[in-house]
Amino acid sequence: MDFASLNFRHADKNRYEYMLEGFNKEWMLTDGKTRRISYTNISPGSYTLHVRSSPEDGNPTGGGISLPIRILSPWWATGWAYTGYMLVLIVALYLGRMAIIRRAHRRFALQNERKEAQRLHEMDMMKIRLLTNVSHELRTPVSLILSPLKILSAARQTKASASSSS
Repeated sequence: MDFASLNFRHADKNRYEYMLEGFNKEWMLTDGKTRRISYTNISPGSYTLHVRSSPEDGNPTGGGISLPIRILSPWWATGWAYTGYMLVLIVALYLGRMAIIRRAHRRFALQNERKEAQRLHEMDMMKIRLLTNVSHELRTPVSLILSPLKILSAARQTKASASSSS
């Protein structure tokens, strides 16, 4: 901020006092040559800058001037920015949750496929055992019948050859 006094008679001997209400607790004094105030790193909020001039004897004249100042928050610290941050966080949590659910569904489907394949394998094994048992049950009586038939057939052939040779 630049400022000046209306006392032009001895302008180089004027001294200025200033205070930024809400930031400074007491009046700050400048020499007559400095008519500029600079503040840095002020937190967002409302302040009032008070400036008064005093002649070289140091007694302030008049009430000075007051200037209300409002420091706005940077864009990344505004309510809209925090709302945006919340939305991004909610969307990220939602997408993360959906990814977890999709992974669980894929894992469940894979587990069901494995169970189905295991069940089909067990059914195939049961069919093979059934066919093996059925074929064994059929083969055993047939083999029991075949042995006496072979003996009868051999006996018939020997009897037939004995009757044809006599």
